[in-house]
Amino acid sequence: MKPLPLTWRVSLLVTLVLAGVIAAISVAAYLELREALRASFDEGLLVVAKGISSEMDEPESPEDLQAEIRRMVRPAAHLKSVEYRVWEDGHAEDLAASPEAESRDEVAAIPEAKRPEPGSTRFLSTRGRDGPRRMVWMRRATLRGRANVVVSASEGYVHHEMSEFLGVLLGIGGVMGLGAAAVAMLIVVWGLRPIGKTAAVLAGITHRSLGQERLGALSAPRELRPFISTLSEMLARLNRGILQQQQFTADASHELRTPLALAKSTLQAVRSRDREAAEYRRAVDETLGDLERMERLINQLLVLTRMDETEGLADVADVPLDALLVQLAAKFDARARAGGGRVVAESLPAVFVRGNEDLLTRLFGNLLDNAVTHGPEGGTVRIWLEPLDGAHCTVSIHDAGGRIPPEVLSRLFDRFYRADPSRARTTGGAGLGLAIAREIARRHGGDIEITSAPDSGTRVVVHLPRV
Repeated sequence: MKPLPLTWRVSLLVTLVLAGVIAAISVAAYLELREALRASFDEGLLVVAKGISSEMDEPESPEDLQAEIRRMVRPAAHLKSVEYRVWEDGHAEDLAASPEAESRDEVAAIPEAKRPEPGSTRFLSTRGRDGPRRMVWMRRATLRGRANVVVSASEGYVHHEMSEFLGVLLGIGGVMGLGAAAVAMLIVVWGLRPIGKTAAVLAGITHRSLGQERLGALSAPRELRPFISTLSEMLARLNRGILQQQQFTADASHELRTPLALAKSTLQAVRSRDREAAEYRRAVDETLGDLERMERLINQLLVLTRMDETEGLADVADVPLDALLVQLAAKFDARARAGGGRVVAESLPAVFVRGNEDLLTRLFGNLLDNAVTHGPEGGTVRIWLEPLDGAHCTVSIHDAGGRIPPEVLSRLFDRFYRADPSRARTTGGAGLGLAIAREIARRHGGDIEITSAPDSGTRVVVHLPRV
């Protein structure tokens, strides 16, 4: 079954609540009116009964008493079918009774437990030939002795008035219920109108117009403003992500096109005419170098893509950071010695970090590769490991270069950014190593800082949490 629209559901809920309130008020009014009519009805019966009782205090003959009582119980506006009966305790004959004498049967049908005590008055509900009746039974001492006065009347007037009032309540309640439903619908539609406008704006957003929407200009109730604000922030983040992806794609295409173009031009040049074997070998070596550069770039792109698609770390273990740095130092020291330089990592304290060993190896391998490649020829790269406290440690990698301009330090971790693009051909870098290194550090709960100055060299500091 298809669910009802939100507008209908909210309107139905509001209508049910209002209907419940109207029903409660109607029931209270109905009960209050019934009690008021019953009190007025009982008051009329009591007045007649007291009048009959007062006549019994007069020394009159039974005929005069009967005539006076008949005159007294003439039907009032709300007392219909009035019947009465007057007798004394211990006497079988009535002092006075209505011609129908129905009250005698009504009195006989009343259980002994419900009859009033001497000197008291009690109201009772009975059923006569004409339907529900109300009775007042008074027992008091008079000049004639212990007298019983019973006066009853049909409650048809009360029931008629209550039926009419119930019809009025149902009519008014129905009209108010329909009005409440209509008003609730209008209020809900008006309240949800900003959502409809927002939906219309969102429907017109494409990948080209993303970032140009103006949700903040929509007039909305205070309750909906957080929703629209959050939606605007989400679209802004989505726009930034798409722009970054577009820039990443463009940069990757450019970086891949460059080695392909170089390899193609090398092969075209060597193919243009017959050459010596040495020239062919040199052309093949240059082409292989371009292909190797492209292979490294593709591998880096794959690493970034996998990291962008996943969160957290896999294969987490306690990694001995000091041993990992010593191994990397030995590896890059062999490479640095070919140019007359060195990579030194001495007396590193034992420190364990919680993480992925392969990613940590890539992190510090990228940093050492940058230091050896871009540091001064024949210079020394030094590695320090410092346990700061019980929870953190730092790894510092220093070279004597210090030639990075201060204005580009903040951009070194941007993807495809190179402080010196002219060296891309010779070093094979695409500007992804530092971006990968920072992402790995942050995946491990740390971060990277870089400082550079001609007099103090370049220092890369990696902050990581300890086990």
